Amino acid sequence: MKVLNSKEDRSLDILFEVWSFISPKRKLQVFGVSLIMILSGLCELFSLASVIPLLSVLSQQEKLFENIFIQKIIELFAIKDEKNLLVIFVLFFCIAIIISAIIRLINIWLNGRLSASIGNDLSSNAYRNSLYQNYQVHIDRNSSQIINTITNHVNVLVIVINNSLQVLTSSIVVLCLLIGMFIIDVYVASVSLFIFSL
Repeated sequence: MKVLNSKEDRSLDILFEVWSFISPKRKLQVFGVSLIMILSGLCELFSLASVIPLLSVLSQQEKLFENIFIQKIIELFAIKDEKNLLVIFVLFFCIAIIISAIIRLINIWLNGRLSASIGNDLSSNAYRNSLYQNYQVHIDRNSSQIINTITNHVNVLVIVINNSLQVLTSSIVVLCLLIGMFIIDVYVASVSLFIFSL
């Protein structure tokens, strides 16, 4: 267990060390991508929440007009027929899913682009530091080995950064969905959380 904790601590140390080498511009971009991650989580919550009115329209048509939310939508769109109400909720659900998917795709694209940009900056800095060594250092070592080492390590680092951003995105989405489920129904959310944590 101690070995696992030391590896986790070392991984966090490495991420914090890499963070210290990232330029202020990239740090600001990480903050912007974090906002997109939160937006992605909220959109997933919104798409989950849009299922509930749709299921109500499909399953409980007789109790449908007693719901205050449904009554406001009926007044807003001047709906006279239940079929029109179903069409509106299906459209609402589809729009919510499409917006959520677009935000999620933008988030994935931004994560990849930011990871590549950070990798580009770090490899440029590493190569620049290598070039500014003393002349004797350049004579004593193989420059192709330096370039190969920088390239391999930066490629691994880009993959790690991208995966870290994806894990952070997924964690935010799961957190938003759990909060939404607890708002909707505490009992069902608790049972679901217990089942999925096994």
